[in-house]
Amino acid sequence: MHRGTLTNSGLSLAFSKATFLGNGLVAILSGLFDAAACILAIGMAIILTTLSLHPFVQSRTKNSMLCIGVVTNTAYG
Repeated sequence: MHRGTLTNSGLSLAFSKATFLGNGLVAILSGLFDAAACILAIGMAIILTTLSLHPFVQSRTKNSMLCIGVVTNTAYG
């Protein structure tokens, strides 16, 4: 037997660990990303509802922020 070869049980163990760790890591990162997207949307809603500027500037700023939020959420979501 060569040093780099695996037996059937060793190969099975290697693949099961790779699958478990790989899928688990992807699931954790996906969950973190979903949470970040929700926090971003909540923050944007709070800013849009509490922003008080000159009416002309306020309408332009809110529209710009809404567009940025939609683009960001679409790109990452």
